[in-house]
Order: sequence, then structure tokens, then C-alpha cells
Amino acid sequence: CDDQRYFPHLGWLMWILAVDTAGPVVGVAVKVGERTLVREDRLGRGTEKVLVPWIDALMNEAGVSSSAPVGIGLTNGPGAFTSLRVGMATALGLATAWKAPVWLGCSLLTRAKMVHPGRPVVSALDARKGRLYAARYGADGREIMAPADLPPDVVAGWVESGDVMTGEGIAVYQDVFARTAGVMAQDATTSGVAALAELAAWGLANGEGKNPAEVLPRYIRPPDAVPPKRRSLIPPRV
Repeated sequence: CDDQRYFPHLGWLMWILAVDTAGPVVGVAVKVGERTLVREDRLGRGTEKVLVPWIDALMNEAGVSSSAPVGIGLTNGPGAFTSLRVGMATALGLATAWKAPVWLGCSLLTRAKMVHPGRPVVSALDARKGRLYAARYGADGREIMAPADLPPDVVAGWVESGDVMTGEGIAVYQDVFARTAGVMAQDATTSGVAALAELAAWGLANGEGKNPAEVLPRYIRPPDAVPPKRRSLIPPRV
């Protein structure tokens, strides 16, 4: 994701709000110190109706308010187009209103970080149409295979003996990945929002905050929807 830095060192932040809507399991987290509160659920639709109530509930439970210095962790893709845009619009709207810096996390990286295996991780989300958004990370968390839109059998070919496999895409194509030498992670289909909150806290404390006005979604595949062709107002020549 974009690594431009817009904010100075932010070690003074009192709490972190994290939002992940890249997959079918949508998650929100509030991190205060070492305590992280999480709300997540599998949603087929209606993400726009639950995010703000979830955020309000977690803020009340954690005893924080927008008047205290806050930073926002956000996954900007890859992921489901509509749900991703809903999450980004909500988080960036709050960031603008609260004058909060934003830390961007790749949705595949945050899911890999949830595993904490000390081994390489293949992380994948269902991209529909028989394809996956997938990436592979080393035991040290470094990116080995960059996020890409690929057929499941190609991603399965990345998996080496002892690799941990995680993400909704692994579960959807479990029959394909069962033939590999990898190991399915426990809770492989969680949102990864707790790891996002942790990564955002570290990143913002080290000056990696971004201006919400400059944040863009990370689409690996172009959207199916295209704007209609504009009709010319000039009458044709006869």
C-alpha cells in the first residue's frame, strides 16, 4: 500500500480504531494500551448499517471518546469491492471529522499477522469468479509473493511443506489446498482486525500516518461496473 508519510511521530496517541471490511467477515477493533476489544461477524450484506453502532459500542466499552487523540487503522484492499468501499468511507469519514491520521494495512498481510506462526504464511481471500487474492509472507513477515489475482491452483503451487494457510479464500477452496503440504490455520476466516489494530499502533507511533484525503482503495482487479457512455449532444451530420 501507499507508504507516503503525512504525519510526524505519533507516540502520544491514546487509542486506535481499526476497521476491516475486505472479506465477508467484517471486523472493528478498539485498542487502548495493551487491551484490544473486537467486534466481528460474517455479513452477506448490510455492512453500512452495523459499522457505526459497533464502533460506538466498543468506544463506550473501552471508555474512550473522539476528543482523545486517536489514530485509525484501515485495510484498503484487496477485497470485495462494495464492502471495502463501505468500510473505507466510514473510517475515512471519522478520520476527517476527528482529524485523525490513518495507517493503511493490506488485507492479506493483516490476516497473515493474525496467525503468528513463526513460519511462512500463504494468505488468501475469495476474489469470486474462480479466483483468489493471495500473497505469501516469510516467517519474518516479509512479503515473498506480492498480492495478486490468481487461480486457486496457482496459489496452491506456492505452498511449501510447513507453510501456514489462512484467509477466507483457503476455506472456500479447501479441496484444492488440502492436496498441499501446508497447514490450515485455526480461525482462518477471521477478519484480522485485531492484528490491524496492533500494526496501526506501531506504524502510527513511528510516523506512518496518512492524510485521510489522500487514501485510495487498493484494487488488484478492475471493477466490473463501468460508467455508461456519454451521449453526444451534437446531432449527427446528415
